[in-house]
Amino acid sequence: MGSLFLYIDSPIMKRSRADKFVIAIFVCITVLLGVQWYSLQHFIGLQRIEFNKAINNALEKTVTDNRRMRTDSISHEMYRWLMDTSLTKLYSKRNEKLHTTIYYVEDVKALQIQRMDFSLAFENRPIVPGSDSVKSIIARHIVSMFRSQYQDYESVYYYTQTTGEKAAALSQRLRNDTLQLTRAFKENLESARILTDFRMTFLGEDDSVRADHYAEQAMPAQSLQTRLFKTGGYNKAQRTYVFATFNDPSAWLFSRLLTPVLVSIGIVLGVAAALFYLYRIIRKQKQLSQLKNDFIDNMTHELKTPIATIAAAAEALQHFGVQSNTVKTEKYLSNIRVQASRLNTIVNKVLDIASFDRSEVVLQKGKIPVNDLLQEIQHTHRLVHPDVELTMELSSAEGEITGDRFHLKNVLFNLVDNAVKYSNTNKPVIRISTQLAGNHSDIVVQDNGAGIPADHLPRIFEKFYRVPTGNVHRVKGFGLGLYYVKKIVELHNGVVHMESELGKGTTVHIRLPLSA
Repeated sequence: MGSLFLYIDSPIMKRSRADKFVIAIFVCITVLLGVQWYSLQHFIGLQRIEFNKAINNALEKTVTDNRRMRTDSISHEMYRWLMDTSLTKLYSKRNEKLHTTIYYVEDVKALQIQRMDFSLAFENRPIVPGSDSVKSIIARHIVSMFRSQYQDYESVYYYTQTTGEKAAALSQRLRNDTLQLTRAFKENLESARILTDFRMTFLGEDDSVRADHYAEQAMPAQSLQTRLFKTGGYNKAQRTYVFATFNDPSAWLFSRLLTPVLVSIGIVLGVAAALFYLYRIIRKQKQLSQLKNDFIDNMTHELKTPIATIAAAAEALQHFGVQSNTVKTEKYLSNIRVQASRLNTIVNKVLDIASFDRSEVVLQKGKIPVNDLLQEIQHTHRLVHPDVELTMELSSAEGEITGDRFHLKNVLFNLVDNAVKYSNTNKPVIRISTQLAGNHSDIVVQDNGAGIPADHLPRIFEKFYRVPTGNVHRVKGFGLGLYYVKKIVELHNGVVHMESELGKGTTVHIRLPLSA
């Protein structure tokens, strides 16, 4: 009952542990995905805040630059108007009492005389007719006073009526140029790498309801709408305000998220790959441990019989007085020799495999006729298994291979011996056929045995590997035979592969190069 319990429980326990490990891997990956998803959502929120900050900064810069542009444009024109003698007359008079030069700005086109006068601490030279040096300094000083007034208060100070009216008209025209403001805003957005579509809206100063409503919409840090900004323009004597509304900034967000997303995907894939690689290593270690245990069990069973037989024969010779009986003595000694030979075969087989791993096998190669080699196998088979049918279908064309006859015979005899041992019928049938294909010789060993499940075929040539049969091993062995076959074939620059179907038999194909 105890053995039956272990037989049933052990695979379930192993499967349960493997399932738990796989579940743990998926849980780790799921948690990692959740963390990455949360991080990305948080990052998206931060980027939307950054987007809101960027569009407000861009519009604020646009409005500020627009005011500076208007100031520069009007200042430039005002200087030209002041220097134009048909519009403005600049002249000076000397105040000898105060030792000061008084400068005058007079409107030429006014119906009544309009002029202003002032003196300068940094300039005391008179304006000389025909020379613009001092006149230019006076004009620039007036323009400078205009700039400070206009820049701070956006108001036009009338130094003279003509220049004042011209400056006011130009200011109004520039203030109301919404297309220029929109173009400048778009350029500032492009400088910030924001290519999202937007709509600009202008409000009058008296539209307080709408203004408050739009101001409230712009309050959230992730809003796709800017705050209200003064444009400096006027509509019907009322100051106008501007704000911009944006579509969903998917393209901008994608450009900012591309690197973090790729890094996240790389981290997830890297961790997943590492976990699955770890799982494969653990699974392979588990399989190797199982193979090792199976090998030790099989080796123990194989060694017990000859050791027990030798011990029994030695005891009979020592204690039961058979020395006087020559026939019995020879019988016991013969048993000891046979079992000792069997032990030697087992040890040599294990040592041969160790030699393969250390690459210490030296092949004694020579030219071998393929058909002759197979006929030797058939002859040996008849001696060992006289009751098992072995048929040969040899190629009519004689071919020679270069190889080690001893090892090649062992390879083919191993395949024939496996076909006999793993037969599920009382009359096993084995067929060996050869065929020359180009510069290769194909040898096929086919049987009508039990067959091998398809999922075990990829590992059938591994060292110590045996098809699992639970705790019942009808055929003893170490799982070294097919490993030996593959190694020897590869040392002869050949290839071997197996085809099998459960319950219908197995076919082994060996391809070896022909001698030059």
